[in-house]
Amino acid sequence: MQFDALALNCLVQETAARALPGRIQKIVMPDPRSLVLELYGRGQRHWLRITGWGPECGLYLTEIRPRRGEGPNQPFLELLRKYADGAGASALYLPDPDERVVCLALAHREHGDQTLLCELTGRNGNLFLLGDGNHILGSLRRVPPGTTRDLRPRQPYQPLPPRDMCSPLECPVPRLEAALQVQAGAPGWRALTATVAGMGPMQAREIVFRTSGRADVAAGELDGPALAGAIRDLWQPVLTGEWSPSSIGDNGGVTTCAPYPIRHLPGAKPEPELTPLLSRLQPPDPYAEVRRNLRTRIGKAQTRTGRRLKGAARDLPEPGAAERLRTQAQWLLALQHSIEAGQTELETPDDCGPVALVPGRTPVQQAEAMFKRARKLERAAEAVPRRIRELERDRDYLAQLLLDLEQAADRPELEAVREDLEQTGLAGRSQVRKSRPKVPPPARGPRRFRHGQFIILVGRNARQNDQVTFAKGSPKDLWLHARDHPGSHVVIQSGGRNVPRETLDGAARLAAYHSGLRGENRARVMVAERRHVRKPARARPGQVTIRKGKARTVVVDAVEPDWQEAGGPGVSAPE
Repeated sequence: MQFDALALNCLVQETAARALPGRIQKIVMPDPRSLVLELYGRGQRHWLRITGWGPECGLYLTEIRPRRGEGPNQPFLELLRKYADGAGASALYLPDPDERVVCLALAHREHGDQTLLCELTGRNGNLFLLGDGNHILGSLRRVPPGTTRDLRPRQPYQPLPPRDMCSPLECPVPRLEAALQVQAGAPGWRALTATVAGMGPMQAREIVFRTSGRADVAAGELDGPALAGAIRDLWQPVLTGEWSPSSIGDNGGVTTCAPYPIRHLPGAKPEPELTPLLSRLQPPDPYAEVRRNLRTRIGKAQTRTGRRLKGAARDLPEPGAAERLRTQAQWLLALQHSIEAGQTELETPDDCGPVALVPGRTPVQQAEAMFKRARKLERAAEAVPRRIRELERDRDYLAQLLLDLEQAADRPELEAVREDLEQTGLAGRSQVRKSRPKVPPPARGPRRFRHGQFIILVGRNARQNDQVTFAKGSPKDLWLHARDHPGSHVVIQSGGRNVPRETLDGAARLAAYHSGLRGENRARVMVAERRHVRKPARARPGQVTIRKGKARTVVVDAVEPDWQEAGGPGVSAPE
C-alpha cells in the first residue's frame, strides 16, 4: 500500500474514531525511524505507529505491542517522554488534505499544549514536536542549517513550501486538460501524479482505469472532464467520511489495499476498515531493531572471515614447493665451485629447475636462506590447511547464526543468537549498552512434534542442534539435516524401529523448512543413523560430520507442517 494523502486522510479519520480523545501512556522507538505511542482512549489500549521517513513512511494503528529498540535512547525520544508522556491527545488531523502532513494535538498538565507534527513525505520526512507559538522543541532527524527551511530547535516551524499543483477536491478541468496536452506522450498516471496534489501512482492508475477502462493509457488519450469527475468522486470520502476500503490477497494475507474500491487490479474485495489491513499487509516486526543490529554484526563478521579465508588461501604453498627448494639448495652447495663470476643462474642436473643466483651473496649464504625458506614452507603446508579448515567452520557457523537470527520468534531466541555470536569472538565487542531494563526469560527448548508413534525433535538454533543430536538423540535414532545448507538438526526418536515412509518424509520436510532452503521448491536432506554423526574437534556448536548417510529429495513446505504437538519436560511445543 502507498501512504499517499488520500490513504492518510482515511487512516487519520479511522484512528481518531477509534482512539481519540485519549491519553499517552507510553512512548517507545522500535527503530531510529519509527515512533510508537501507546494511547488509552475510548476504554481501550491502542498503539499508534508513526514512521517518519523512508519507504514505509506513514501512520496507522497496529495490533502488535511494540518493543523498544537497541542502544541508547535518542534525544527526540527523551524529549517526547518529557513533554508528551502522560499528555492528553485530543485531535488528529491533516492541516491540508492534499499534503502528507499530520498533526496530533497534545495537552500536558505541566508543559501545556504541544503538537506532534508529522511530515510523512517519504525519504525527506521528519517528525517535529512544537510548543507555544509553533516553536520547534525538537525533531526526529536533525535538520542542518543552510537548507530551504530553518527547522532548528527554538525556531518557529515553517510549513512545506506550496506546490504548483491542483487540488483533487477542486480539480479544475481547463488546468487538467492543459497538463494532459503538455504531457500527451507520457503515461496518463504519471501525468496525474505530476499535476494533482496528494496523488500516488496506484491511485493515479485507478483513476485512469475508471476513466478509460485501461490503466496504461497515454495522457493525450484521456478525457479531461471525465478524469476530473473520477478524481472528485474518489476524494469525496475526505469530506463525507464514507470510506469503502478494499484489499487484494489470498490465504488470509493481504498483498495490497486501498481506501477505495480497487478496480484496475483483479481479485479485490471490499473491507469494513483500512486500519486492520495494514497489520496483515506488512506486520511490523517487534524486534526489528534488535534483529537489524545482530544482522549487521554477523554480516561484518562474515566479511572479515571471508577476507581471512582469501588471505589464508594465498598463503598456502604449492604442493612440493618446500622439497623443490631444498633440492635446489643442495645442488647449489654441491656445484658452488663451478659458479663463475657474474653468473646469474645455475643449471641443475635434475628437474628441480634452475637456481637464480643472488648478487652479493655467497652460495653458502644463499643456500642457508633457501633451507630456511623451505622449513617455513613446510610449516605453512601444515598450519595453513588447518587454518583454512577453521575459517571454513567459522564461515559455516556464521551462516547458521544468520539463519537462527531470521527464524528467531522472540527475544530469548534473539538473545541466544547474540550470546553465541559473542562467544565466538568473531564479531568484536558489542556497541549495545550493557545494562538492559529487563532480563529476558530463558529460551525455549527444542521443538517437539508427534507423528504416529514417534517423537520428532527440531533444534531452534545452533546450540540446541547439539542438544537435539547428542543429548536427546540415541545412537539408533534417525538424524536429518538439509544438505550443504545451514539449518536445524531433526531427530526421529525411533530407537532402531522401522520408521514409516510418511513419517520420514514429514521429518525431512521439517528439516528443509527450518533451513536456508525455506522458500525453495525442492531440497536435498541428509538422513543418517545418529551413531554415524560425529562432532569434530574444536567445531562450533551444531557442526557435525556424517560418516554414512543417504540424501533424500523432498518438497519444501510453504508453512510448517501442522503436526500434533508433544509436550515434555524442558521442551515446548511448536509455535
